[in-house]
Amino acid sequence: MRGKKVKSGDIIQIPLPKYGGFTYAQYIDLIKLNSQSKYPSLMIFFNIVSMKPLSSKELLLDSLDLILCPHLVGGVQPVINRGEWTIVDNNLISDKKYSVPEYKFSSPSSMIEDDVTAQWFCVSNCDILTKRLVAYSQVRHLETLGAVGAALISTKLAMAFIKEKGANIKDYFELEDFYEKVFYWQVLNIPAYYKQSKEMQGKAILAQP
Repeated sequence: MRGKKVKSGDIIQIPLPKYGGFTYAQYIDLIKLNSQSKYPSLMIFFNIVSMKPLSSKELLLDSLDLILCPHLVGGVQPVINRGEWTIVDNNLISDKKYSVPEYKFSSPSSMIEDDVTAQWFCVSNCDILTKRLVAYSQVRHLETLGAVGAALISTKLAMAFIKEKGANIKDYFELEDFYEKVFYWQVLNIPAYYKQSKEMQGKAILAQP
């Protein structure tokens, strides 16, 4: 389905650089859910790696956990147009899989690593107007607010799967590029999504009274 127009619910096959094989994700059109959304798309990343392409019948998505927290992703259509990603099916799954998570951001903003001395905020529904001041310990497990380029996210996915199998990410990536350093820090310091408690997944930890 090279070049096909991506739409909400599409299941997408993503090749994994360095690691090899393929993983699968789902595209959600956020503007369809909220016309006021500042971000166009959310992607859900399943905890699955296959060394060969899988058909839609071989993917039992409702039974799969998520390897990463759902990410805001930009530039999805261009990578599909180039044939780098492949749409394999369209299948809206349960709401719990594609609810919009909370995100964190800091002031001043962090670069490669989170600056625990900065002021930290939590944002709901990807809306900066909902920001609330929090302790870093409440949001350290959340992803940072902002869209990741579709051409880059496969690197973060590969790193996450390398970590999951107990291998050394540095044996696969030289970490020469800025975004590789950022992803490396995030993958090492944010637990795989399916390993987080239900109370933590995509949510700030409530402050103690």
